[in-house]
Amino acid sequence: MAIAGTWSIQDIISHIMGWDKSLTKTLIQIINDEQVSFQEQPDVQAFNDASVAFGRNMKPHELLNEAIAQRKQMIRKLKMVSELAFVRPFPNSPYTMENFLQQMFVLHDRHHKEQIMKALRAIR
Repeated sequence: MAIAGTWSIQDIISHIMGWDKSLTKTLIQIINDEQVSFQEQPDVQAFNDASVAFGRNMKPHELLNEAIAQRKQMIRKLKMVSELAFVRPFPNSPYTMENFLQQMFVLHDRHHKEQIMKALRAIR
């Protein structure tokens, strides 16, 4: 169910999963001591559109299961990152892993959780 002018719950889940996949790729680079270019997506709208489109081709329960698996994989990779890597600034970036996660994941997830809760209340 889509609320006028917003994404459906399925779209939001797919969007979050897209960002989880992106961060997981970066985490793998960090774990492997590869050079990491930590920058925003060059075209955030295109990235979001592709993430949402991916989820629209899935059954809701399959998307949810994949999103849960992706989040768990991201958490496993986060646990493998050294403490030093969490506080060290990324080259050419205003972020450390710690403040990036706080600003771009924790706050981002809260924002979308509120949207999901609002959509669920509207269904009742």
